[in-house]
Amino acid sequence: MDTQIFRDVLEDALGASDGYCDVVSATSVEGWAYNRTDPGEPLVMQVLIDGSSVGSVRCDLIRYAFGGDGYPAQKVGFYVAIPADLQADGDHVIEFRRRDGSPITLRDSLGDHQRWVLPKATRAPRREAHPSVILGNLDSVEEQGVHGWAYDQASPDVPVVLDIFIDSVFHSSVVCDIEREDVAAAGHAASKVGFRAEVPTRYFDGRWHVLEVRPQQDDPRRFETGQGEGAAREAFNFPGQVIVGQVDGLRDGAVRGWVFVHERSTDIRSGGLQVLVTTQGHPIAQITARDFRADVATAHGCDPNCGFAFFPPAKLVAGRTVELHFRVIPGGHALAGS
Repeated sequence: MDTQIFRDVLEDALGASDGYCDVVSATSVEGWAYNRTDPGEPLVMQVLIDGSSVGSVRCDLIRYAFGGDGYPAQKVGFYVAIPADLQADGDHVIEFRRRDGSPITLRDSLGDHQRWVLPKATRAPRREAHPSVILGNLDSVEEQGVHGWAYDQASPDVPVVLDIFIDSVFHSSVVCDIEREDVAAAGHAASKVGFRAEVPTRYFDGRWHVLEVRPQQDDPRRFETGQGEGAAREAFNFPGQVIVGQVDGLRDGAVRGWVFVHERSTDIRSGGLQVLVTTQGHPIAQITARDFRADVATAHGCDPNCGFAFFPPAKLVAGRTVELHFRVIPGGHALAGS
């Protein structure tokens, strides 16, 4: 991505912040940050705990949140491991600074911060000869929703709870308890293991996004998927606009129909589109779909001014069969039934 475009996109989204802090736990801090003075060069942050430097971190992990519109993902992510001796012996404060000592401001779900109190580790890691494992799969990310399955190999009858992230931002938690006979038929230990979730309409914008499914933050179990261990991911790109319409047929001497555009991120459904009428590849008329159609508005929740009627010229249809085609312009979307 062009560095100036990248800077403009981030400054538009973040304001005075330098990045985002996704995870603050007893064992790690994760997020992303960028170099305001040179967005093409990864930012190097000094890491301080209780005011003392414990090292530095280079923000160059790939974050897919900045892909889309034909641009590659950006190397702005970071991961900081908290030293073991600071995980459970009292309150500790972590902060980040630039090489010149100036503080770095990161945003989280509650706002902008320059310091975070590290949570205490509440329990020692499990020592099991055979630790529990979650088996699962992200089957698909479609406009109708997200589908997959997961279960605990040691306790298959106890539903697993997974977290869903979109572009590294938490979206929702799902309980894996939907009946999936196909999973049991494939040799797995249970059938009530499925999950389903909706993709928010704000991501129906014609851009690339990455959806990730992983165990909850405090879940110590390993998660094994077809994509490897830890998480399952899939990129998706849903169009921001959809043309909906059809040609109803010939009635009272006119070919009638309706059409509207659905802006999916806002759920606005507007009429008044331009329709090009052609026969044998030649345009013969351009009409505006703004006739009142209460029946369509009731059925689809759209602008009622979305209908059209085309009266074929007598000289065009006299004594012969004519095949007409109706397409929305610009774009050339062919209406069903034409």
